[in-house]
Amino acid sequence: LVDWGATQFGITSTENILTCALNNSIQSDPAFDVPIAQIEGKRFAMMCSTIDIRKGQSLLVATWNRLSKILPAEDLPDLVLIGRKGSGWEELEQELTAAKAISHKIHVLHGVKDSSLQWAYRNAEFCLFPSVAEGWGLSVSEALAHGKPVIHSDIAILHEAAQGLMPSAPPLDVAAWTDLLVGILSTPGRIAELTEIAQTHYKAGKPDDFARGIFNLLSERFDQVRDKTEQS
Repeated sequence: LVDWGATQFGITSTENILTCALNNSIQSDPAFDVPIAQIEGKRFAMMCSTIDIRKGQSLLVATWNRLSKILPAEDLPDLVLIGRKGSGWEELEQELTAAKAISHKIHVLHGVKDSSLQWAYRNAEFCLFPSVAEGWGLSVSEALAHGKPVIHSDIAILHEAAQGLMPSAPPLDVAAWTDLLVGILSTPGRIAELTEIAQTHYKAGKPDDFARGIFNLLSERFDQVRDKTEQS
C-alpha cells in the first residue's frame, strides 16, 4: 500500500511499516478421505472455488480446449472444477459448449464434502487458480498446504500466497496460459519438480503463528519507542 501510494500519488510515508504474513495450516487425515467416483482412477488437475466471473474457470476450459489440439491425449490430464454455481456459471457453460469435443476430460462438481475435497487435493497432479483479483488467495494456500503445486494468475496477492514458489500467467490471457501449460505438461519431470518445491519449500505455519507474529512486532515497536524515550 505504501509503494502504491508513492508510485501513483507521490505520497511518502515516514512510518516504519511492520508486516506480519498470513499462513495456512490445514490439518487433515487421509484415513477419512472419501474418493469422488467421477474422477477416481483418473489423472487430473483441479481448481476449487465458487464459479465466479472473476475466478477464471471459463479460461481454464478454453485453455484445455486448446491444449487438446496441441498435446497428445496421454499428456493432458482431466480438468476438475469444484465449486458452487455463482456469477460465472453462464460464461462457463458457453465455454463447455465450445469444448464439447473434450467433454469427457472436463468435470464440474458441486456440493463436494470436505472429506472428498481432501481426497481430490491429495490425488490431483497439480492445481490451478487463474483468478483476476483476490483478497487472500485461499485456493493457492490450500493447494500448497496439501503439498500440491499450483499454477496461478500473475497478480501480487497470489505470488504472496504462493510465497513466490509457483509458475504464473497473466489473468484473462488464454494464449499465455496455454503456452505455460504446454511447457509444463510436455517437459518430463516438471510436475514432479514443482511438487518437490511445494512440499519442501512452502511454509504453511501453525494456527497461532499470525497472533504470535503480531505480538512480536508490537514488542519490537515498544522497545524502539522506549529506547528513543530513554535517549531523549
